[in-house]
Amino acid sequence: MAYPKRSVTAMFFSGIGWLCAGLVAAGAVALIVAGVLGQRAARLDAEGITVIGRVTALDILQEACSDNSVGKETAQERRLREQRICPRYLMKYRFVTPEGVEIAGQASVGQRFHARQQVEGPITLRYLPGQPDAPEVVQGSTARGMWIALGIGAALWLIALPLSLRHLGGIRGRLALRERGRMRQVRVAGLQPTGVKVNNLPLYRLVWNDPRGTSDARRQNRLPQVGQDITVFEDPDGKLPSVWEGDVGSR
Repeated sequence: MAYPKRSVTAMFFSGIGWLCAGLVAAGAVALIVAGVLGQRAARLDAEGITVIGRVTALDILQEACSDNSVGKETAQERRLREQRICPRYLMKYRFVTPEGVEIAGQASVGQRFHARQQVEGPITLRYLPGQPDAPEVVQGSTARGMWIALGIGAALWLIALPLSLRHLGGIRGRLALRERGRMRQVRVAGLQPTGVKVNNLPLYRLVWNDPRGTSDARRQNRLPQVGQDITVFEDPDGKLPSVWEGDVGSR
C-alpha cells in the first residue's frame, strides 16, 4: 500500500506542534502586554500627575473562585469551584485633579495593601494627562506588572523553543530514514494503548520487532491489524528507531 509523503509541517502539527504553537502564541501575548505596560510605566514616570486623594470605603467581597485551569471544565469540577469562596479586596477612593475636577473610582487591590489603608485616610495616586479616571492606585504596580508579564512570556518561549527544536529534530530524522533508510517488511506484533482518547476513542501505537520502533498514536481503525505485514525504514547505522511507512509516507 502506498502512503502519501508527509511534510515537516504536517508531521510537526500532528504531534506536539500545536502545544508548541500555543506556548509561543501565549508567550507572544504576554510579551505584548509587557510592552504596553512598560510604555505606560515609562510615561507615568515621565509625565504622570501625582495627587493625594482619600480612601472612601474598604470592602471585602466573597466571590466564587475563578477558573484558571487549562482545558475543558467538567460539571463536577465547576460545582466544586463554585463552592470555594475567594475574597476580593476592593478599595474606593476620591481625589481632585489640579484643574478642580473631582474623580471617584474603585480598584481591586492586594490583601496586604488593603490592610494598610484606612477609611478617610490619604492615598497617593498617579495618572497620565487626560486620563484621571484610570489612575495607578498602587505605586509601581504598572512596572511590576510589566516585569511579571515579561517573565511569563520569556518562560513560555524558553519552554517552547527547545521543545519545538527537539520535535523538529525527531521529524527530520524520521524523514531522512524514509529517503535513505533500509526498507524491510515486518509483522505487526501488537497494538500498544497510549491511555489517550480523542472524541472518546482510544489511541494506539503499532509495535513490531524493533523494541524502539513504534508508530504515531492513531485510532485502531486507522492502523494495520496484529499479524499484518508492514513496511518500515531502518537506520543502517542502528542509531535511530525504525519508522513505519504509514507515518512518514512511501518512498
